[in-house]
Amino acid sequence: MTKRFQMVRNVRGVLGTLVCWGGATDEQLEQFWEETSTADVIFGPGATAYLHEIVFHGKRLSDAGVSMRKALQPRVAPQPVRAEIAEIKRVEMHWLTEQIMGKEKPLYMRRLGL
Repeated sequence: MTKRFQMVRNVRGVLGTLVCWGGATDEQLEQFWEETSTADVIFGPGATAYLHEIVFHGKRLSDAGVSMRKALQPRVAPQPVRAEIAEIKRVEMHWLTEQIMGKEKPLYMRRLGL
């Protein structure tokens, strides 16, 4: 398996995990970052910055999920706090979902020049 194919597989995997499960562990995101750290060499300038965006949005989504669980237990946090967390989750999930959507090909493929 080529390094390029493996990297695309890693991108699809992390996007799938984030969208399907609503987040990822810090370890999963760190592993993804390590496995894709040479993206500029393989895909050209800007690829590493794009993968950093994926990690950034994935971390925000994951952190918002943790914050929401904490806000709901053992006592319910005030509605404005829950609304703020829910908005972060909505924005990040929208961004991540956009990466796997596309009429002709997914955005992540276009951003990586595939």
